[in-house]
Amino acid sequence: MRMPYVLCFLLTAFSMPAAAADIKQEVEKIRLAYEENFNKQDAAGIAALYATGGIEVNARGPLTDIAQVYGGAFKAGFNHNDIKTDQVWSLGTDTAIGLGEYHITGKNQSGVLLDVVGRWTAVYVLEGGKWKIRMLSAFPKALPLADKATIEKLNDAFVRAFNKGDFAAVGAMYAEDATALPPGSTMINGRSNIQAFWTQAGQGISDVKLTTVDVKPLGPDSAREIGTFSLMTKGQQSQQVVGKYVVVWQRAGNDWKLATDIWNADK
Repeated sequence: MRMPYVLCFLLTAFSMPAAAADIKQEVEKIRLAYEENFNKQDAAGIAALYATGGIEVNARGPLTDIAQVYGGAFKAGFNHNDIKTDQVWSLGTDTAIGLGEYHITGKNQSGVLLDVVGRWTAVYVLEGGKWKIRMLSAFPKALPLADKATIEKLNDAFVRAFNKGDFAAVGAMYAEDATALPPGSTMINGRSNIQAFWTQAGQGISDVKLTTVDVKPLGPDSAREIGTFSLMTKGQQSQQVVGKYVVVWQRAGNDWKLATDIWNADK
């Protein structure tokens, strides 16, 4: 009498790993299809991977128009996604949970590189004989705040570019809509105009040095820096000029750009 129960138990025990392996394979198929459609910028193709009533949850909250979500992402400039699945758990015969990491990249209309790494969690359901995404949540990893060491490296790059006369590189360190406020002059708006200002100013000064005194984060995407500078004027009677500055740095993807730049001489 006990043999049928023993056989039933053994059959169940040996079939569970196979079922779990099958679900992992199905989740992997979804991952590959999702990645392929994203990299082809096919929003409808991604939406087709979702179950009826499928939901995506991101920083904007729960979203049900999946095609619109990805159409907006592609319009913003994202065009490539590398996805990794870390774990998959079976929750019975028709439900599973998976989690992993994503890395999306691209370039916005201003030419700023986009680079976001984050974590995702998905609930999968069996619908019409096919595994589909019932809910997907995706959130970027928290980026480090600006610190003194980070800003000092940026200033080193600014000084190297300026002192070798590479004013295109100097200009590229400013945000597209940056503002510079030189002493005794009107404010200068926009990266291209700031680059033109430094190109002209570079004809009369050299040996620029920057020293960071203090850096204060202003939230996750900006920071205020206070520092001092010194430079030498060109000409037969070269003079040293020393002064101070305050700048606001703004995060642009994984980079930091100068958003506001104001300085004046001590004398």
